[in-house]
Amino acid sequence: MYKFCIDRHRRIRVFDCVKVLDLWAYHNQVKLEFIEPGKPTQNGHIESFNGRFRAECLDQEWFTSLQEARTMIEAWRLSYNSQRPHSSLGYSPPDVWTEKYHQTQQNLSL
Repeated sequence: MYKFCIDRHRRIRVFDCVKVLDLWAYHNQVKLEFIEPGKPTQNGHIESFNGRFRAECLDQEWFTSLQEARTMIEAWRLSYNSQRPHSSLGYSPPDVWTEKYHQTQQNLSL
């Protein structure tokens, strides 16, 4: 289990998580590759997602408890992953795209 503390500036500090991650990666034969400091463009997809998450969820809400934050973030996640149009899917929501995909696959098998 991770050890953490919240300091007087309301920041969370996590101890030993790098050791735990490194141990997990070793046991699961996963090579860890870290983004160089100051080079967020090395992972543009997550930077794009982080920007959307911050603008569309975190900046729009004021959470009064951890439970409320979890509930509202989960609602945003479900909407993002099912109802929100995605450019990579031809600006279709994932649910619509998935239904069209299954219909196409079914038509091909006939």
